[in-house]
Amino acid sequence: MLTEERYKQLMENVGMPNSRSLLQALQQCAVEAALLEREACAKVCDGYTLDDDGEHDDARRCARRIRAR
Repeated sequence: MLTEERYKQLMENVGMPNSRSLLQALQQCAVEAALLEREACAKVCDGYTLDDDGEHDDARRCARRIRAR
């Protein structure tokens, strides 16, 4: 069972010490995790340099699309 004290500790751990909604906190954590993962994937695409200009159009487009999600 989730006690009031444990709930307060969890909310503080996720940076929402005044939140009364566990669902809200979990949704925020999920959003932030997805954003971090998207940026990590986009950086992999950014790292591809395959043509004479030092950039690869497909990799650049891929990174932009990932970030746009």
